[in-house]
Amino acid sequence: MSLDISNVHLLLVEDNPRYLERLEKRLRKYGYQHIKTALNADAARQELEKSHFDVIVADMRMEKDDSGFEIIDIVKEFHLSSIVIILTANDTVEDCRKALKGKGAWDYISKTMANADSMEELHKSVQEALEYFNRWGNVQDKTWINENIGYLLNNYRNQFVAVLNNKVIESDSDKSELEKRIIDKKLPLFLTVIEKIDDELFKQLSAKLIIFVEGPTDVSYIRTAFKLLGRDDLSENVIVDNIGNRIGDQGGGHGNLKNGFNFLKEKRLITGNVLFLADQDVSDKDLPNNGKNFENLYVRRVPQYSDNDKGIEWLFSKDIFEEGILQGFVTKTITTKISKAGSESRETYKITDKIRFCEWICHQRENTQADFERFKDVFKIFDDIISG
Repeated sequence: MSLDISNVHLLLVEDNPRYLERLEKRLRKYGYQHIKTALNADAARQELEKSHFDVIVADMRMEKDDSGFEIIDIVKEFHLSSIVIILTANDTVEDCRKALKGKGAWDYISKTMANADSMEELHKSVQEALEYFNRWGNVQDKTWINENIGYLLNNYRNQFVAVLNNKVIESDSDKSELEKRIIDKKLPLFLTVIEKIDDELFKQLSAKLIIFVEGPTDVSYIRTAFKLLGRDDLSENVIVDNIGNRIGDQGGGHGNLKNGFNFLKEKRLITGNVLFLADQDVSDKDLPNNGKNFENLYVRRVPQYSDNDKGIEWLFSKDIFEEGILQGFVTKTITTKISKAGSESRETYKITDKIRFCEWICHQRENTQADFERFKDVFKIFDDIISG
């Protein structure tokens, strides 16, 4: 292999200082110039918070038996594109299968292999990984681009963007200039996805279903529900965005849906199943297709939480709203209706700050599956469209 490794950034995570020193010296002899080390998973987390690493080599068992797996979890938590290679002296078939199939490590190498030099094998593995990503690109960041087309069109229309670790790191109207800036920053060009942001992106989508919702909070709710309810299959096949307002440059709420629909129809970009997901309080005349049927277009309503409470927020459990009152962004009104049959009390909740509510639900609160149980009603709609 002739791949240049002089600009490859490595993080070595190993709790044995002597072995760590030997490993670093050996890798430097191979030509790796940018190497950082960490003695445990916590130290590795700190390094990953500060810097980008193309490859992470992690010992399997450090302060805990599965520390190597913890490193992989941190990489996923931070949405990093880093390649993870597990290096261990306590290798078992079970750990190997879990690392490769369950956790998604690139490789699993024994320090004590009988007929080979483990450090030589590690070097080969790094080379193979880099060559693979250089040839096939970064799938994770390509998926991120698909999921955030609205944001990208709004901010980078007709620009080339460089995406790394689920972030736009640079943009430019000239692709060659963009690549030069990435190299100048000593970032890995082979791991960076470069994409032109224009309307043609829609024709490249591989998703089985594109869902447009009324606002960014709805996007976050649905993506969080995918994760919490274990529907990774949906998150892989479904794109959720509030594209309308960004490409229509006007309106809000259901105006997003109208603008997005008109844009897609005008550009003839409805190439797959498209779902405009409206709240219950949107009337038929406000829907994008105004009751007409267009090929591959579906408009459905979100099932309401109760007769008088409308909107996707009301798919959450009542416990969430009670906690939201204590947090300061939900209010509750109790009304009493008196009739001949007696009195009947009714509780009505109102979200007073949707942005804070969404941040709390999607990122801060320790949610359970029961909190999102009613989202399964919406997922049935998704499943029907995808399978239909």
